[in-house]
Amino acid sequence: MSKSKKINVEEFIKNEICPRVEKYPDLPEDEFIPVEYDLNNENYKKINSDSNYIYLINKNGEIKNKNNEIINLYIKKGHGYLLCKLYISKNKSLLVRVHILVASTFLINKDKNKFNIVNHIDNNRSNNNLSNLEFTTLIGNCSEAAGKKSPMSSDKRVVYVGIDELGKEIYRFTSLSIPDNIYLKSIDYSIKNNSKYRNAIWHKENTRTREENLYKLIGYSGNLNDYKWYKHPFYNVQICKEGYVRYQYVKNHKNHDEVIGSVKDGYIRIDIKDNGETKKILVHRLIMEFILKRHLKEGEEVDHINNIKYDNSFDNLRLVNHIENMKNELTRNKLSKPTMVINIFGDLIENNISRIDAYRTIFGRDSDIVNMTGREIKYELFSSKRILNKKYLCLKDITLDCLINRINCLYYVLDK
Repeated sequence: MSKSKKINVEEFIKNEICPRVEKYPDLPEDEFIPVEYDLNNENYKKINSDSNYIYLINKNGEIKNKNNEIINLYIKKGHGYLLCKLYISKNKSLLVRVHILVASTFLINKDKNKFNIVNHIDNNRSNNNLSNLEFTTLIGNCSEAAGKKSPMSSDKRVVYVGIDELGKEIYRFTSLSIPDNIYLKSIDYSIKNNSKYRNAIWHKENTRTREENLYKLIGYSGNLNDYKWYKHPFYNVQICKEGYVRYQYVKNHKNHDEVIGSVKDGYIRIDIKDNGETKKILVHRLIMEFILKRHLKEGEEVDHINNIKYDNSFDNLRLVNHIENMKNELTRNKLSKPTMVINIFGDLIENNISRIDAYRTIFGRDSDIVNMTGREIKYELFSSKRILNKKYLCLKDITLDCLINRINCLYYVLDK
């Protein structure tokens, strides 16, 4: 493997990242204007082409329809981008990425053919505020130069170790610090053929199989005899109260007996053969079916009480419906961004609290919204018609230090 050349960061930014120039620099962050899109995607260009389906957007990444209703956003499993469903005609809709619409509407792109990717500057794909977006090339979006891609932390990287004939360690490094005269491809060849490279015998440290990564995540000891196992009533597996799944099977004429599972979106899943078909099953649902001794019904969900998705121990699971699931205090706080509450005199009442707690402070009760997600609380809190004539002001995602710079004047409505 040949080494990558050292990159001149200033030259890289100049060539691969479009300068950030706003189309409407004086437009307030929360003011909505019609969605604009002019990159090379014919479907996206059809947005707002039908006068019956007009959408507005602001610099915070919020989208409204022509009836002044906020469009619900959601995250598609697997990639972390916020999406929304927009209609371009009566019978046709598009699933669009919000960050692309924000950048297209509010940023000037000097070369649309070259800078055709929208990058999240802080690497947080759900942060679609205009200040966090920029146009870039595919190379600029993927390169670690200038911080455009989050590098893997050093403690997770493979460690390459070279030992001489006397057993003395003469090399130790990761891919972050490869010596100039060393090539990883040659090391891999040396390990595979048990031969020397640079007068050293090589091996790798800090490498784990998928099973080892799973065991470390869930806290499995690696010894089946450390746990008491129970046969599942519906599937050919065994489970224990700690939330692990044991599977016995034959492969290549050998008997296997191991704890199984894989991680996706934080949940543990397993593949099980049932009536000749392979099913993907979420372990927390499988365990709840064991506890109840029945299959789960439509609409029944399993809540992780401590909000840790891979902790499937019996005492961390409870049977709920969707509304009850979203009322888990840890879940609501996780979905809710930090918020500040001040009174009309500018005195700080609460700082860095969840939107749910901010709602309680302002209105003296929980929200009337049945499904209390952080996003819905946000819309109710920051709607001017609900704050009007109240004695508190709610500010989102800013600190007290920048309060003076953001407020030009205050209007006081006095009673008689």
